[in-house]
Amino acid sequence: MIEQGDREELDLDDDIVGEIEIDFANDEIERGAIGQLKERCDAADIEVREREFEDGEKLLSILLPRGRNTRAVPASGGRADKLLEIKFEKYVFLEGFDAVCCYNEQTIEALVRGYPIPAALNRFIELASQEDDKSSAIVLEGDAPSGAPVASLGRVSNDLAVLLGARYLSRSISLKIQGGGFTNQEEARALLRKLADSIGFQMDLQYGTGFSLIQERNRRFISRRRRPDRDAKIKFPTHEYEAAPMSLYWYARDARGLPLLRFLGLYQCIEYFFPTYSESEAKRRLGLILKDPSFRTDRDSDLARLLTAMKLSRNGFGDERSQLRAVFDACIDPDELREFIASTSGLQDHLSSKSKKMNIHKVPTANTNLDLRNDVATRIYDIRCKIVHTKDDDHPDGRGMILPFSEEAETLEFDNLLLEFLAQKVLISSSVPIRFSV
Repeated sequence: MIEQGDREELDLDDDIVGEIEIDFANDEIERGAIGQLKERCDAADIEVREREFEDGEKLLSILLPRGRNTRAVPASGGRADKLLEIKFEKYVFLEGFDAVCCYNEQTIEALVRGYPIPAALNRFIELASQEDDKSSAIVLEGDAPSGAPVASLGRVSNDLAVLLGARYLSRSISLKIQGGGFTNQEEARALLRKLADSIGFQMDLQYGTGFSLIQERNRRFISRRRRPDRDAKIKFPTHEYEAAPMSLYWYARDARGLPLLRFLGLYQCIEYFFPTYSESEAKRRLGLILKDPSFRTDRDSDLARLLTAMKLSRNGFGDERSQLRAVFDACIDPDELREFIASTSGLQDHLSSKSKKMNIHKVPTANTNLDLRNDVATRIYDIRCKIVHTKDDDHPDGRGMILPFSEEAETLEFDNLLLEFLAQKVLISSSVPIRFSV
């Protein structure tokens, strides 16, 4: 028996990875089941692949569609019997995820991973099921828009467990979607991603126990401490979020024990919106200059002011620091920011203390009348530079860097808490009403 954890030690190509977790059996019962399986595959035009190893052992798999490619489903070692019990012919794998869909029945099912740990989501489902007439899944509440699909969160179905063929699935959670009007791979993936991001992010904000889609290769997860509000209900999402920044957000949430990676993921999530908000700020600045009665088109100094305001960088208008400030000014409420800093134990002292080893901007939290957004933006930008740059003006030999596993990196825990809060607010501010193809 080759277990899940042994996969990385095997010198096999990617096509075989999905076929590994099997028992090699050659009795008459298995051969009979395999014969029936081959007949069904032939009728459905599904390829059956057999591979024989040097020791005489055989590996059998069926290849189900996955976008323009296929994905191997193990069929040896008793798995043929399990496949015969389900209507595997109707399923198509969704590329990039541990997920399947059925076009005719308009169903999608995808494995999800809970945060801060998978067990937290399992426990959440158990508690919610006990309060909801002992149902086995959470069906989203609220008034869904016309034509919206039905979404539920619960134990993985037997069909998906058989198709994925992994022993660890007994307590796994999946997101199930019924309806949505999808007709091809891209539409199904977009619908799955849209609902998973919106529902998982909502749960993360309300309970501190969210989820994200499991990729075809397992991902790591990070720990998070937050007291859940058991009185809040999961409602059908009203807004959706852009896929790229949400990917960066989940990437950062996965970076447990890697503070630099977590910081950069959250920073890039915010950086994605630089062009959007810096353009608005550039228009505002240009308007102020042009409205000035003393402005003269024949004066070089005035024209230079216009050029400075219109300066286009790689990601938008203005330098990176000013673009970060523009995003915070547009998306972050100053009172809410101050409340978060004050309510997070140790954060206020951390932000206002001068570091002996790092020249990072201090946030003057003691000044209760000050809008802290610009100071926070300056501090975040300073940290970003010390992570991505090998040298700075104060320490040209590189001593100003924040290196992985260093004492300075460990102190980023508080800054990452703040940056996560900021990224969440930017995502919320930049969301749009959720829509579905009818």
